[in-house]
Amino acid sequence: MVGRNSSNGGLIMEIITRQEAREQGLPRYFTGKACKRGHVCERFIKSTHCIECGNVRSKKYVQENPERRKDSRKKYDSKPCSKLAKKQARLSRITADPDYYKKTRKRYRGVYFLEFYS
Repeated sequence: MVGRNSSNGGLIMEIITRQEAREQGLPRYFTGKACKRGHVCERFIKSTHCIECGNVRSKKYVQENPERRKDSRKKYDSKPCSKLAKKQARLSRITADPDYYKKTRKRYRGVYFLEFYS
């Protein structure tokens, strides 16, 4: 759908209708026409909104509601778990018991198959 134009280094978008994109299972389509605010870019299939309009709307919301953004970050920053901490905990279980995954898989498969086939 997207290709490079060698002459100016810009992007060349393949023009595709909304219906064609929907049939192909794509999330976006490109008509080559400007939206009502003048943006010439891809549009979402579900809402038909242009991507640039969505970016402008998001930036405007963040500027108008800075306290909402701070509150949402507090919720995630206060949690002690992170991906690294989870990975370290998983590695410590493996080093403490090398057969950890074999045991949990057997236990899960036993419970799953009993429920599924009974």
